[in-house]
Amino acid sequence: MTTTKYHFVVVGDDLAIEAETLTPMAYGEFVEHVGYKVTRYTGSAELRPELRGAPVLKGFAGPMYGGEKDGHTVIRYESWPAYERFCA
Repeated sequence: MTTTKYHFVVVGDDLAIEAETLTPMAYGEFVEHVGYKVTRYTGSAELRPELRGAPVLKGFAGPMYGGEKDGHTVIRYESWPAYERFCA
């Protein structure tokens, strides 16, 4: 089974950017680990294959493809404030 690294980008209280990359894990392990509310799972055939079936998390933009790192697919999530700050 292919494992995935999950990368979170959030804006902290001091407006510093914080990022956390979780160790490689499967989707089920990821959902249990982060404890965020999963609203649904992606399923569109138009998405990159790496994103199909990835969880959509309440309060976060994503999932987004973050490339490859150490032989693992990286799936990125950004808090909405971080997403708005970087996309403005």
